[in-house]
Amino acid sequence: MSEATIDLLVIEDNPGDALIVKEVLKDDTDAEYEITIAKTFAEATVALQNGNYAAALLDLSLPDATGLEMVRTAVGLASETAIIVLTGRADEALAKQSIEIGAADYLLKLHIFGPDLAIAIHAAIERHGQKQ
Repeated sequence: MSEATIDLLVIEDNPGDALIVKEVLKDDTDAEYEITIAKTFAEATVALQNGNYAAALLDLSLPDATGLEMVRTAVGLASETAIIVLTGRADEALAKQSIEIGAADYLLKLHIFGPDLAIAIHAAIERHGQKQ
């Protein structure tokens, strides 16, 4: 039986990527996930303002927003939420800038298989809680 329930917002316009996240997290023996999907940044903005998420996985390329300004906005809307950038772009400068403006972590989509995603979510939540 899982020890905790983690409310997770997945901000991802690709249904296949969102499904992979759900499937991978089913194997986490340390937590269960209550997952909400937002397909646009407009949907995510409403969810972040109205929800109480422990973490949010934020794709950097959405139909209605992209890049660092989106990260900055998400961090500003939900200071209690660990914002984890999840992208296909291996860009060290972008990763560093994302962290500098408040993202809890920067993950490449190709690294979300197996236990790596759950480990990253748990670590980001813990680090984020220590900052507050």
